[in-house]
Amino acid sequence: MSNFMTGSQVAAKQVEVKFCTNEEVLNAMSKALAFAINQSNSTIKDVMGLQALEACFKYALSVVLALDSGAKPIHDAVPNFFTDLFMSLNSQYRGVRIMVGELKPMPRPSEYDDFVALMQSVGLPMGRPAKVDPYTTSKVAQYGVKNFDDVPTLVGVERDNVSIEELVVRSMLTASAKEQDKLDRILGHLDYMYVSVDELARNWACSLPTGNC
Repeated sequence: MSNFMTGSQVAAKQVEVKFCTNEEVLNAMSKALAFAINQSNSTIKDVMGLQALEACFKYALSVVLALDSGAKPIHDAVPNFFTDLFMSLNSQYRGVRIMVGELKPMPRPSEYDDFVALMQSVGLPMGRPAKVDPYTTSKVAQYGVKNFDDVPTLVGVERDNVSIEELVVRSMLTASAKEQDKLDRILGHLDYMYVSVDELARNWACSLPTGNC
């Protein structure tokens, strides 16, 4: 029997990769967002503490990450300025479709309803996450994280058409060595350095319309 595979057979190959949320990065982002919104409006301090704000921003980010991961839809409102992160996590590379397994959001904070009302009251619109088109793909899964001088850094296989939003989303995800090995076998050698994860997380969180960090 011939081992030759047609182009359509190759394209049909599919691999599921399991990611989980990178707690350290989510904590850094939610902390920066909470600090910024807390500093931008003096009345917020009287209504909700900094820790509660952090927990709510972290939950909202985890809801956005889970949008296209096979997880059950969550209809909680999230800040509208997260819109750029509403994207497919799945990818296609060298004829292999990379599917991201279910990502479970963190537990819903008891203060989340108050958070939604508070954000709206200070002029930050909230809305349900937009449904992600199941036929779209992104390059999120085509990045890995390597340490350079003990600094976690995003690296990838292509330098062109790199989206800052895709880098931000990938920085919030982590994979076990076993799962990363699955990606490495598809992607080959990752050697294009993009940005330090810490720097990316800080700059992104401080650029959003909640005030300056």
